[in-house]
This record gives sequence, C-alpha cells and structure tokens, in this order.
Amino acid sequence: MKRKQSLISWVFIMSIV
Repeated sequence: MKRKQSLISWVFIMSIV
C-alpha cells in the first residue's frame, strides 16, 4: 500500500505543478 501512496503523491504534485 505504500507504493500506492507514493503514486498518489506523485500525481498530486504533478497536478499542483
């Protein structure tokens, strides 16, 4: 589940940027 969290974080950062 940690991998999923990392992916979500990446998408979140990309969305903000």
